[in-house]
Amino acid sequence: MTPPVVIGTGHAGVAAAKKLVALGHRPLVVDAAETLEPWRQQVVDRLASVPPAAWEPEDVASVTTNPTVKDPMPRRLAFGSDYVYADRHEAVPVVRSSPSAPVPNLALGGFSNVWGAAMLPAADCDMTGWPFGRSELEPYYREVLTTLPLSAGHDELSEDFPTYVDEATHITAPPQAEHLLRKLSERARPRRDEGVVAGRARLAVRSRSDDPRSCSYCGHCLSGCVYGSISTATDELDQLRRSRSIEHLPGRVVRSISESDGRVQVHCDRLEGGSETIEADRVFLAAGAINSTRIVLESLGLWDTPVRLLSTQGFMVPLFQPSAPVGWPTVNTLAAIFVEYKVEPSNHWIHVQVNPPNELVQGRLGYRRGGSRAKDRVLAPAMERALVALANLHSDHAGHYLLTLRGAGHGPPVLRIEPASNPEFRRVARRAGMRLIAHLAHVGVLGGPPLLGGSDGPSGWHFGGSLPMSIRRTGRLDTDLAGRPAGWDRVHVVDSAVFPSIPATTIALLGMANATRIVDRAMRGDR
Repeated sequence: MTPPVVIGTGHAGVAAAKKLVALGHRPLVVDAAETLEPWRQQVVDRLASVPPAAWEPEDVASVTTNPTVKDPMPRRLAFGSDYVYADRHEAVPVVRSSPSAPVPNLALGGFSNVWGAAMLPAADCDMTGWPFGRSELEPYYREVLTTLPLSAGHDELSEDFPTYVDEATHITAPPQAEHLLRKLSERARPRRDEGVVAGRARLAVRSRSDDPRSCSYCGHCLSGCVYGSISTATDELDQLRRSRSIEHLPGRVVRSISESDGRVQVHCDRLEGGSETIEADRVFLAAGAINSTRIVLESLGLWDTPVRLLSTQGFMVPLFQPSAPVGWPTVNTLAAIFVEYKVEPSNHWIHVQVNPPNELVQGRLGYRRGGSRAKDRVLAPAMERALVALANLHSDHAGHYLLTLRGAGHGPPVLRIEPASNPEFRRVARRAGMRLIAHLAHVGVLGGPPLLGGSDGPSGWHFGGSLPMSIRRTGRLDTDLAGRPAGWDRVHVVDSAVFPSIPATTIALLGMANATRIVDRAMRGDR
């Protein structure tokens, strides 16, 4: 018997591998495993060896500079590198008709290298079209969170969004965010009936005082954490590799999968040249929603067939607190506060992350914190009282993308990615933005007009739903409750491609829990 194969090392892939190990298997994990440029890694290692006060400015600049900050859709880079984004990689050629369209990735650890670490479980009201509710996922949320760090508070969020952990510590937010948290907490007690809940952001960030990798408050969270305070899928993959619990086979790009006579064949291109076929009893596909869809389309020979990829879509509201304390003695630039609320006629939660002005915002404004230029000195008092609200809408109210695979004749097929707008988005977003501004005004926060972005389609970070789970598979690309497309018995898609809809309230924790559930179901023989 050959070991089960996991394709991909992002959040879902590593969650699948961990569950297989827990069930007594030693899976083979296959991925391209692109990594940070060696010279950048050397700088990261050098910075990680000393406290922030001892950092050399040249080293900091080399791994925090982000030339995309002025772009319509800035990218979060990993230590100044865009290696995570595979939109120009010859192994998976893509054509995007809009700069805001998402891209595949071939990185070791997937998009966890550039994520914002936000985690919330999905509520039943946000699982539109799902063949089960949150109760089905609750044991898997708990299982996933036993090995992940969680920075969280015990506050009013917990009633609608349980933490699923017995204890949680939290990082310290910047003073202007802590000030707003206190104001929101005071207002929450008598005003819970307003339907707005808020609390400390839930983040996969190390915050325990006895953990040497706890946050050092350097202020460069969105550039990557040299100390490893922000949890990534690579962290857990490294643990699995060190313990020899898995076999890792890097440098492979999976092109297609076939199944016959109770066996699965995984057909790969090797990045160093040549091709390879790997045989397995069972395969768990977690290459990321875009790559997993590409692999299934090529496997089934579905050329020139547009496939809908769901997305969330959001807007931004600039905030200012005249009464907030001035000064940034400690700085973490990830989300500090979560605000969750609903607006008619939707029954979905709108998810808001309130951040201090992070590196992307500062770069867009041309502001340098602690700088000596006249512009920096003038902006400093305002920036220290400012916050940014990033709101996200459920995929039911968002635009989507169309993925179309086209044969190239010579070389790998080309995937075309086109955005499609949803006219409902602007209507719901305007109403949501005004309600948020009105609610925050009650606690002394001034909000600017909601910034809705372009109209050619969504520009969000969370996408999937191209291979949706269904109790009764009616579409050619529908999957069953174990993530299996029609005609396949031993191939399971486990990433966000199988989500029937995309909640606004972040998807990493949901993806890890669902991947764990599918592996559990598949290996126990449940249909």
